[in-house]
Amino acid sequence: MRESFNDMVVKYCSPVLAGIKTANMFTSFDTLSNIKNFVKAYNKVFNSFGIYFYILSSGKNNSLIYVYRLDRLMKDLKQKFVEEFMLKEGYNVYDIKSCIEILSYKIKLKKDFPHEIGLFLGYPIYDVLGFIENKGCNFKYCGFWKVYGNEENAKRIFCEYEQCIDLYRGRFNKDKNLLKLVTC
Repeated sequence: MRESFNDMVVKYCSPVLAGIKTANMFTSFDTLSNIKNFVKAYNKVFNSFGIYFYILSSGKNNSLIYVYRLDRLMKDLKQKFVEEFMLKEGYNVYDIKSCIEILSYKIKLKKDFPHEIGLFLGYPIYDVLGFIENKGCNFKYCGFWKVYGNEENAKRIFCEYEQCIDLYRGRFNKDKNLLKLVTC
């Protein structure tokens, strides 16, 4: 049985809903028209909480959904080294909408997956750069992302994310109220 859109949001984006992670993404296997309706409806409800839904790309029967906290994303992308890196990659971090549109365009090109996506997900710059320099190999630890820098800090963060996901899935399974997860 295929997971519902709500189930996917809880499974992959609980730390975003809780405000402890900048963003996440997931693939939804539904028609594009249904996905567009979900995204429109979710944005209508969740934008007032600073949470946004965006379709990064779509295929015949699947769409890559990006769920992010605007305030955290702006803060993350405006860090000095991140901003410098993003500028080299063709992004203006002072126009977040444009940044997401450029990322979406790069994903749709399907040449190489744009590794800067890690910065859109809140990964540390040194882990993103480490991934690029090592071509995904030689990492110290692998959890929610491949760690090249501070392994202990990453393990602590991964543990927080896992606890959040477990807590939110349990709460959601009781009453199926996604909005309640954001407001509690």
